[in-house]
Amino acid sequence: MKPTCEQSVKIDYWLELLRRHWNYALGQRLDWLNRTRCQVDRCSLISCSLPSKEKILALNTAHKLARKYDLMT
Repeated sequence: MKPTCEQSVKIDYWLELLRRHWNYALGQRLDWLNRTRCQVDRCSLISCSLPSKEKILALNTAHKLARKYDLMT
């Protein structure tokens, strides 16, 4: 199958969006890794920030909803 010129332009546009999103997410992961890195012979409780209680509750709620949805499908 060979895409038409219009389809090719649309595919290129989507691939560029995906590439930018991937690179942004990769940059965030690397930034987090660099911020939380510590020397091997030390362990700092300050270097790794823990999520807030509200964020933990929100994640638990989202997880429960996802599990409920998976059971229904």
